[in-house]
Amino acid sequence: MSGTSDLSLGQIRETFGWTQVDLADELKVSVATLSRWERKKTKQPAIAGVSRHVNRRLSYVLAMTDPHLLSSFDEEQGFAGLLHGTDFMAVKASHGALSKNVLLRAVIGFSVVPLLRGQAKRFFQEIQPEMQQAVQAGNASLSWWSPVSRDQTPLGLIQTGMDLHLNFLSCGLIHLTGRVLSDEECAARPDPKAVFEYS
Repeated sequence: MSGTSDLSLGQIRETFGWTQVDLADELKVSVATLSRWERKKTKQPAIAGVSRHVNRRLSYVLAMTDPHLLSSFDEEQGFAGLLHGTDFMAVKASHGALSKNVLLRAVIGFSVVPLLRGQAKRFFQEIQPEMQQAVQAGNASLSWWSPVSRDQTPLGLIQTGMDLHLNFLSCGLIHLTGRVLSDEECAARPDPKAVFEYS
């Protein structure tokens, strides 16, 4: 999976149904500036990279996403987040997830895919085509569990394994919730599993 979204800034804006005038007003920039951003081809840096430029894609998605959806993560005590696109850029993390590891803030605006290691990464690569299809369809959910050892996650968030549920919303948004599994739960489920459901 690539580290960038398959869509240009203009295409992302169009999936949300916003005009350049509306978005320029929301971002407090001129329409000419917004138009220039959309004409220019920009490459998003890798997660470890440093960019002097504002992450425009993140700015676009945050500006056009329902404020009630965004604010719900500020109160959420569990492990949850909002992702965007076929590269799964982190848009927002829940209060509960951030309270467990403040380094999660560094992931916002970047793809979460490079965080996967070992068995979780291999399993993700197997289901990648169907996940991309679900992002584009926007009417699916995925329940996924995978064992992950602490040394396989750079942020040290997951010690044993995790149950994840991804709800694919419209406009390329993905609402993710998760629960860390105990050693006993992981032992009872020896094989990683993903179940897709389409509405």
